[in-house]
Amino acid sequence: EEAEEDSAGRLRDKLFWLYLFAFWSQFKPSEPFLVDYLIQEKGIGSEQVYQDVLDLFVYSRLPFLIIVGFCAEFDCCGYRAVLVAGAFCGVLTVLMTRFGIGISSQQAAQFTVSAAFASRVAVPSMAFTLCLPSQFQEAIHTLKAVMLFSNCCAAGLGELLRDAEWVPLN
Repeated sequence: EEAEEDSAGRLRDKLFWLYLFAFWSQFKPSEPFLVDYLIQEKGIGSEQVYQDVLDLFVYSRLPFLIIVGFCAEFDCCGYRAVLVAGAFCGVLTVLMTRFGIGISSQQAAQFTVSAAFASRVAVPSMAFTLCLPSQFQEAIHTLKAVMLFSNCCAAGLGELLRDAEWVPLN
């Protein structure tokens, strides 16, 4: 009985870390202001942003979803490796968007953000591997609630910082 409680506690701890990872991977307070940033601060024309930058995100998501699906299921990679690679791509996206010069760095950032977004499909699968079948429904619903809460917090913080002019675009 004591071993069962210890095992359940470890599973809860692992799920907690997964929920924390999911929260921070979804938390993007600057996301709604990306177009304004690219136009006003990076000097990319509006037409170029919509036709030459953002389109790349749309078209690259499907190939990355397929790649993530295969990699997550293979023993050589697995869900954890996919999530780590996705987190790395997320950081790389921020760095390229913020410090990149010219349209080519912004286009490359659309590929890395597609890979980061695609990796998130492995989060629920990882939750399944961390809990017992009797806990699947609770774990997945909690995970979805955490992700929605993260989006809500990010949107609220982004609007607050922008409206209060504490964080200008530049």
